[in-house]
Amino acid sequence: MQMNFCCLRAFLPNQQAVRAFGRYLSSSARVCRRQSRRRIIKADAEFRLDARHWDVAVRPTSFRSWKSPMTDPNESYVLDEQVGFLLRLAYQRHMALFMERMTGGLTPTQFSTLYRLREASEPLSQNALGRLVGMDAATTKGVVSRLLARDLIHVEKDGEDRRRYTLFITDTGCHLLDAVLPDVIGSSEATLARLTSTERDQLLQLLKRLI
Repeated sequence: MQMNFCCLRAFLPNQQAVRAFGRYLSSSARVCRRQSRRRIIKADAEFRLDARHWDVAVRPTSFRSWKSPMTDPNESYVLDEQVGFLLRLAYQRHMALFMERMTGGLTPTQFSTLYRLREASEPLSQNALGRLVGMDAATTKGVVSRLLARDLIHVEKDGEDRRRYTLFITDTGCHLLDAVLPDVIGSSEATLARLTSTERDQLLQLLKRLI
């Protein structure tokens, strides 16, 4: 609707001109609203048409939470294929077989401690013994205390350094070591029973390379 308000005011009294101008504004607003609705409906229809051709298999449901599979580290992590997890399970199985066969009341760490003391060519300090068995200071102290209580080892002050103590295996310890050695060998055989001779050698060589 086109209307020259100035011309209209020239021919009509003031009150009539105001009413006509109000009707003009209302009519123009209704036309604008209808045009806006048509544009919105048309845009919505075009969007729906395009959406039908959009590949929903690759469309993210949420741009905030969507991540590319190639950049998500959780996609490539499988717990059952991790070396630490498998080593722990293998160690638990060996521990169960060891304790099942052990008749002398020794733990694997206590057995290793006695064996290191007997094969040593000279007396060992507590720190040196811990390094040879792979124990920290606190664990070494506990193991030594329990072996001392069973009279399997004894302690003497070093002749050259009175602040230093050295450890020896006793005759009782040697006899017990000889008695339980078949049990220890049997637990190792049971642990490796599922492997061939070649696989056993390969496993031991690979484990030595890891430590």
